[in-house]
Amino acid sequence: MKDIIEKISSILLEEDVQNLDEGDFVGSEEFELEEIYSDVFVRIRNMDEFYNPNAPYKASLLLESFLLETMVLFKKNPENIVVESGEFYVKATSFTPDGFVLLNVFEDVVQINSMIEVYNEALEMNHYPKMDIGIGVASFFKEELFEHEHDHEHEHDESCELDHDHEDDDFDYGIDLFNTASVLSEYAGSDEIEPILINEMANDLLLESDEEFFGEHLSKIEINDEFVAFQGNIVSEE
Repeated sequence: MKDIIEKISSILLEEDVQNLDEGDFVGSEEFELEEIYSDVFVRIRNMDEFYNPNAPYKASLLLESFLLETMVLFKKNPENIVVESGEFYVKATSFTPDGFVLLNVFEDVVQINSMIEVYNEALEMNHYPKMDIGIGVASFFKEELFEHEHDHEHEHDESCELDHDHEDDDFDYGIDLFNTASVLSEYAGSDEIEPILINEMANDLLLESDEEFFGEHLSKIEINDEFVAFQGNIVSEE
């Protein structure tokens, strides 16, 4: 507990910073931020190779270490509103009103993609199975969440319990009902697709922040003749 006590002490010894009111922000009355949110979904597809009677114990420890480090990385990013995890994934949702905020989030994606290489090198050196991982990134408008169409039969179906008045919803952040990032992570890193796969809106936002870099490192791809996405394999230079 000594390191925890030291961390608490360092926080308490920091100088107080005066909180800013909404009116203190430059141009706060001149524009309203768009309700754009982004999901990052990190999926491990070969969990059965790490959890079976013949699986090497240290291999499963390395996999768990990777998932933990990914979750910690997400939780440290102040842009992330929600971080969740399951047996085979870690997911983060952030408020990304413009490309520069999404760029901050995408830095975590690059860091995670770099960690995958390091962990897989260690697994391979010890003759353990490598992690089969895909990373999906998707941006979406909050106001589009409930624009899905319902059959007209619901209009006269008294048994239909769908409540179309969403003013009293429990959440105050965007939720992608189509789970786009999760779907993208299923394809990312499989077959001949690069390990990072993002949707068109996320690509447009990143081009806002650095058109030259992302124009060079992300390429357009058609997934199963159904939808367009952008792929890349960007790693940290450090």
